[in-house]
Amino acid sequence: MPRNTSKRDKTKELFWRKAIARQLESGLSQHAFCQKDGINANNFSWWKREIARRDSDKEVKIPAASNQEIFVPVAHVPNTSNVDSTRAIAEIDLSTGVVRIFAGIDRHALHEMLAVLREVAY
Repeated sequence: MPRNTSKRDKTKELFWRKAIARQLESGLSQHAFCQKDGINANNFSWWKREIARRDSDKEVKIPAASNQEIFVPVAHVPNTSNVDSTRAIAEIDLSTGVVRIFAGIDRHALHEMLAVLREVAY
């Protein structure tokens, strides 16, 4: 049963999501990263597990018996400037409209968007 989400501190969760992403991108071990950034390693470990649990609670469950393949046309829109977050870097063309993905999109936000698209496809 999912935990009560009404009292969650979204700012705190976002802080830890970003810290976890920075640790993964740094190539440092969890322990080394926490020492370097002055982060409590126990808190880091707890939040890493908690966020993984929260994300797995949100994942769309696809029935094992489903052999259905879904193809969605995807077009890459080249970004001619360094990082312009006002220009789309990719588009997903749906029968009901177009989903544009912009430079600088947060990994978690992209994951959530794709999960929603999978959910509505079934």
